Amino acid sequence: MPNLEPLKETDPSSFGGWNIKGRLGEGGFSTIFLGEKNNQLAAIKMIRSGLLSDEVVFNRFATEINNLERINHPGIARYLESDLSTDVPYIAVEYVEGETLENQVTKYGPLKIEAWLDCLSKVADALEYCHDIEITHKDVSPGNIILGKEGPKLIDFGISYHAGDQRVTQPDETVGTPAYMSPEHWDSMPRPEMDLFSLGSTFIFAATGKAAFIGDSKQEIRGAIWNAHPNFDELSQTQRDLLTPLLYKDFKERPKLSELIEALDQLKVNPNDPVFEKYLKDRNRKLVKVPHAGETKLNWRNARSLLSVLAILVFGGAIYFATTDSNGSNPEANNFTQEVMTSDPVTSPLSLVNSSKDNESKINSGSSNDSANCYRAVEAKSRDIEKLCTISASKGDIESIWYLGDELQKSGQHSKAAEWFLRGARKGDYSSMLGLVNAYAKLGKTTERAEWLKECANGFEGINATSPRSSIGRCKTLYALELRELGNERQAILYLKDAVSYGQADASVVLGLIYRQEGNDEQAIKAFQDGVNLGSNEAIKQLVASLEEKGDEAEIIKWLTIAANKKDINATMLLAGRYLLKKDYANVKKWGTICAKAGSGECSYFLGLVALFEKDKKAAKSYFTTASNQGIDDATLRLGAYYFVEEKNYDEAERLLLKLVKRDNFEATIYIVGVYLSKRDIEKACINSGIANDLADDLIKSKKWDSKFDPMLATNRDTYEKLCVSANN
Repeated sequence: MPNLEPLKETDPSSFGGWNIKGRLGEGGFSTIFLGEKNNQLAAIKMIRSGLLSDEVVFNRFATEINNLERINHPGIARYLESDLSTDVPYIAVEYVEGETLENQVTKYGPLKIEAWLDCLSKVADALEYCHDIEITHKDVSPGNIILGKEGPKLIDFGISYHAGDQRVTQPDETVGTPAYMSPEHWDSMPRPEMDLFSLGSTFIFAATGKAAFIGDSKQEIRGAIWNAHPNFDELSQTQRDLLTPLLYKDFKERPKLSELIEALDQLKVNPNDPVFEKYLKDRNRKLVKVPHAGETKLNWRNARSLLSVLAILVFGGAIYFATTDSNGSNPEANNFTQEVMTSDPVTSPLSLVNSSKDNESKINSGSSNDSANCYRAVEAKSRDIEKLCTISASKGDIESIWYLGDELQKSGQHSKAAEWFLRGARKGDYSSMLGLVNAYAKLGKTTERAEWLKECANGFEGINATSPRSSIGRCKTLYALELRELGNERQAILYLKDAVSYGQADASVVLGLIYRQEGNDEQAIKAFQDGVNLGSNEAIKQLVASLEEKGDEAEIIKWLTIAANKKDINATMLLAGRYLLKKDYANVKKWGTICAKAGSGECSYFLGLVALFEKDKKAAKSYFTTASNQGIDDATLRLGAYYFVEEKNYDEAERLLLKLVKRDNFEATIYIVGVYLSKRDIEKACINSGIANDLADDLIKSKKWDSKFDPMLATNRDTYEKLCVSANN
């Protein structure tokens, strides 16, 4: 049995007939569990709950299933089953016991030459099979090869591509394991040759324990993959000759997998024969990119003069301390506040519904000792909740039954939780009914769940003493969503209205979204207003979005003020942002100070911008520092520029800006060029200058380019052309 991570509270213990034994790990958008059914072990991949409504993720999942269904090869983990129709879609594939190539090399060192050749041959054979059926893996890496008892097996076809797929990767949707990606990974159309490049990088790691291409950030790794010579140190001559052609920058120069396999077979017959001779001609030229984007050197005489232009144009007062454009507006503040003040409609209203019970303590003189002990344990969050509440729940105490079921649910004991919730539900407790609905969902008992959800949704306040408004309202909301799924929109609206009357703010938001989809803007606005009055953070965002469409600024300010006075910190932040757009700095300070003290990084950033407008650079630095520490990227950018321009603290500027450079932030990449030029770190300056050009090209190609960056880009291109000369020249 493998080393497993324990299941989390929210993880299923079983579904689809699979008994879930533990966690194997996590992928980019999924969690992988070890499951067992009919004595068959399987690696079960499930989409993480927060991404269930993400169409791109769902499409990738469906693509992976389609591709796995086509595959039948001993060198690839066998597909078992899948289901996209459940609440949580999943894929089950054969569990292969063994270390990944990555773990094997990390723990025990590089593979011996015999094992290395055998592993390369078998993985190449599996990839050739994939290519023959027009599937490109796209993520060949040491972490996706398992060294099983029957030999290496290729796993994880999560981003694979079939030639018949309608959907292809978009220009701004680059995916893969960065250190093992190919130059083509940044193109829009996948091609099988990218797997050969990744295979070459993977087997450099297998032979040496070191990466073929290195860098301190994803951008630097990408620059090395595009431009630099691979790290062939510590490879034998045979290994070098085999891998060299796989790593040519131009995919058209690489051999076919069949030729690699033929060369490996030939080595078994005569280990002294040269391999790949026809592909090794001009190898050094093919291993680096053409002179324009090759490894770089800098002519410092030119750099010194151009750095002054770059500093004035990009890092100096003209841009860094700019507070207004020619029209007197603040474009930077506009862009930022527009992002935080508007919100796309929620794609899955289910994500709005909180199904936990209200925290209502029943500790009073009317409670039995056993019940009081249960309630005290809950209040204290004691480890003895299950033990103490079982005693009073067994005697029929409704509150204890619910608390016990809730505790069992949290610990992943969904079957036991369902048993106790069922007792409470049969006694007419609507909180227990709601808990039972959730437990049945975890257990995959859809029929039972539907029956009790309907029962709960048709409850009404006052039917007995155990009918809290919140639980009944939540059931009505959930049931309305079920009706929508079945296409019964009118009936769903009735239940949602009923739920709103029971105080369900989330129901008002869902109702507003339905009205907005129908084009009934007035009813949508009214529903969102109800949600604001009921205290919903989501409602104020949706209300602002609707009022934005009407252009009703006065109503936006009015409702944001209402929500802010209810101590809605998100609304307070939005209100401060509106006043920033209006250049009403007194109100920005008033509301921004409130939400900044409550921990809003956005508000600290707004206050920093106001400080800049008032030319208080020290206060701006303080506010930007606070906002940056709270994860506000724009603040990190301003702070990095402050250290660069004002304090000449290049090390601190580099530390801050690299956080954003790693996330493909064009502006930060431009700034870091200036930092490296100032530090005379020639190689890094030129690598990042080239990356900035490529980022700009990608943004322009995907029509996401902002023309306000044109001066930056022009200066950077000039810097790159004049100062960064190919090492091949």
